[in-house]
Amino acid sequence: QTMDHGETFMPHTDGGLRSYILNYLVQTGGDNVILRWYHENNKPLLRNLEPRIQRWTEDNLRTIHEVTFVPGDWTLLNGKVIHSINGVTGLRISLSVAFTHQQFIAFKQRYQLSLK
Repeated sequence: QTMDHGETFMPHTDGGLRSYILNYLVQTGGDNVILRWYHENNKPLLRNLEPRIQRWTEDNLRTIHEVTFVPGDWTLLNGKVIHSINGVTGLRISLSVAFTHQQFIAFKQRYQLSLK
């Protein structure tokens, strides 16, 4: 997955069966690139909606968590929670592997993963 020179992923959910996404960050794309998670007022946190990818403006969203990563970090996120990537000023490169819910549970059990 690449993003380049100011491109930003606005608040969105990921589509289809892509419930969990495991990302390995190769290059950040800038000095202050932030991954944010949101909750839409009066709506469920997990958004399994159609069409498969939804986009929002931040007007009706509350930031529930944000984090800045460095190259070499692994991130696991639930693509059905609204999220965005902000502050990309250069080339951002990450390896992205998608799992269905069932695949993720099997992966977690097989490798005895404990998540924080």
